[in-house]
Formats: sequence, structure tokens, C-alpha cells
Amino acid sequence: MVNVQFFYNEQGEIIGFEVEGHAEYAPYGEDIVCAALSVLAQTTVLGLQYHLPEPPDFKISDGFVRCFLPERLKQRDQENAKIIVETMRLGMETIQKSYPRNVKVFKRRWTA
Repeated sequence: MVNVQFFYNEQGEIIGFEVEGHAEYAPYGEDIVCAALSVLAQTTVLGLQYHLPEPPDFKISDGFVRCFLPERLKQRDQENAKIIVETMRLGMETIQKSYPRNVKVFKRRWTA
């Protein structure tokens, strides 16, 4: 099972996400669900790196992606980040609808 969490601050602004686990839909190297989730998560990190003035804080390893936006983004940069991450969320939720036994998407309020 892959758990996808999107973290929001108290103002309802997206501040980060985490993708953890393996879909176990098919054998390693053939798992289209894992591949789709991985591509979405890693492309989102790349988009944030490209479109923000400073890179996000992220970690990528086997079965794991965590990414937090830089603090104190200007309004326009916050809006760009929101568009990028919310697009990822839509993709993840669409995959969850097709593969509910393999993916769970959650929205969480972040508390440090």
C-alpha cells in the first residue's frame, strides 16, 4: 500500500507532501501503479525546483518521497507551488480511484 499525505498549514496553504510505501500491484519492475505514483511525486519535486526561487526541502529514496516547500515564499511563488502540488494531488487521487487497494491519499494539517 502506498500512503500519500498532503500537508497544509493552519491557513489552509499547502506546505508539503509525503509518499511512502509500495503499491504491490505487480512484481518489482512491472508495477504500473508504483511507477505512476513515483513519476508524479518526482516530477512535482522537479517542477518545484525549477519554478521556485529556492529549492524545496526533499528526500527521495526507495519507496519514499518527502517534500516541503521553502518557508516565507512570496505570494506569486506560493501560488505557483500550490498549482504544481495540487496538480499532483489530483493525479494521485485519480490513481487512488482506480486502485483503491493500492493507494490511499490523505490531507493533513501540519503540526511540527
